[in-house]
Amino acid sequence: LDIIVAYAVVGGAAFMRTHGQSVLDIFLAITGNVRDRGAVAASEAIEVLLQLFPLEASKLLVPVFSTMLDLLMAKKESTLVSKNHDNLIARVAVQDYDAFEMLIKTQQGHEANAAVARERMLFVVRDLIDKTDMHWGTLRKKLSGMALCAIMARNNADEELLLELPMMLNVLVQVLAELDEEKAPYQHPEAAPAGHLVTFIG
Repeated sequence: LDIIVAYAVVGGAAFMRTHGQSVLDIFLAITGNVRDRGAVAASEAIEVLLQLFPLEASKLLVPVFSTMLDLLMAKKESTLVSKNHDNLIARVAVQDYDAFEMLIKTQQGHEANAAVARERMLFVVRDLIDKTDMHWGTLRKKLSGMALCAIMARNNADEELLLELPMMLNVLVQVLAELDEEKAPYQHPEAAPAGHLVTFIG
């Protein structure tokens, strides 16, 4: 997997055009068929490809992301692996919503009908909400929040999705609060004015 990433970094878009099908086949063979360590390594490699080639990789790897969603819905992966799958699906929703729509419209390698695609979309939303607190660091939480916003923006007439809006807002408020904390300059309690000691004590 490190070799694929290295070749992608060096070869750029030309590598993806020439070897894209082989890359897809490798990740399809891995997804759902390896232990947690291998699954996490594959997710990390895919994330690099998505960062290097946001549109190309998003569309190329739709069958992989669709398989990941199948596994999530079947609850066949560990929490560790599921978090990584969620993260990748969120990134696709943010970077290329057309690719996201393609992955929710594909179930077990076949085109899903509208009702199934909607069910898969709602599952993604609920799963992102449920797993937000499980992510370490603000970046992935921010990505989940941005994905929720992207999905809501495209489906704001869906009454069942609107029922999830309060929980979506909770996620966004949590992410914004953590971002504010990261931006705030550190100040040692002993250096604070006496009137502000209560802030640190509390």
